[in-house]
Amino acid sequence: YDIVIPGAMNAVELARWTHAQRPGLPIVLTTGYAGDQFAGGSAEITWPVVRKPFRAEQLSAAVRDALVRVTP
Repeated sequence: YDIVIPGAMNAVELARWTHAQRPGLPIVLTTGYAGDQFAGGSAEITWPVVRKPFRAEQLSAAVRDALVRVTP
């Protein structure tokens, strides 16, 4: 999910909701936001975050990290 999305909830809230519904689903967040804090509280984000612009290798590493986090 991109951190900033239009609508009633931001991507961090959507990720939390998705995780509650499907805890085994890997989640990777992306952002172009330059600051260290995200809407919804970055300290509470437990998923990999990739900052834009990113290279394919960075995204690949984040996806691997997300998969490892949910693999029993």
